[in-house]
Amino acid sequence: MLTTYIESFIANRQELEPIFILHAKEISEHVKRGYNLAPDWKKYQRLEEAGELIFISLRNQGELIGYMTAFIAPALHYKGCLQVAQDLIYVVPSYRGNQNGQYGGDMLILKMKQEAKKRGAKLVTAGYKIKRAKHMRNLLERNEFEDFENHMVCWL
Repeated sequence: MLTTYIESFIANRQELEPIFILHAKEISEHVKRGYNLAPDWKKYQRLEEAGELIFISLRNQGELIGYMTAFIAPALHYKGCLQVAQDLIYVVPSYRGNQNGQYGGDMLILKMKQEAKKRGAKLVTAGYKIKRAKHMRNLLERNEFEDFENHMVCWL
């Protein structure tokens, strides 16, 4: 049975590191361009200590099989609007899809929305890699997300 929890990101570092590597190998454009995965653990820790980082674990019988991280802070242009911005979302491939009537990605997003509301946020933003649009777009739309902005990149 899959379960989600609000947990400490830093306290789960050892469990996270191998899954981060899987995640990066699967989708990272940075890795494809020669940048090694190198999370800024100290910055994540500072954000967590300041209450500005949300970490949700997805577990199967206690084993970490997915996660979602997000930043929570007032919007820079609308300081009266507390918002949550998704940082990472990942489910280990063997646990994607229907797991006895449960969908890990949907569970992570539902838990994020619940936590965002609990903390007083009014807006949750989420993004996805264009190459993953088919799956992530469907996941987000199922969970009441709508098109808002389009971000583009320019590698220099």
